[in-house]
Amino acid sequence: MKAFTGVEEFEKAVGAHLGYSDWHTITQAQIDAELLDVTRGANGARATVRVIVEREGSDKPACVAETVLLVVA
Repeated sequence: MKAFTGVEEFEKAVGAHLGYSDWHTITQAQIDAELLDVTRGANGARATVRVIVEREGSDKPACVAETVLLVVA
């Protein structure tokens, strides 16, 4: 896997294969505890899934993605 030393080096790698990371298994308990927020209402359940990708050595996330699902019963 590639490690970048600065923004310029990162920008030059746009479109390039950066390598593979080690496999990381996420358990259902981790999803329930950290990634998934479920609220139930009269019309069904609403689930919000949030994933945050952090950069090593940075206090700001590299990416935050959120998906909201509505399951109608």
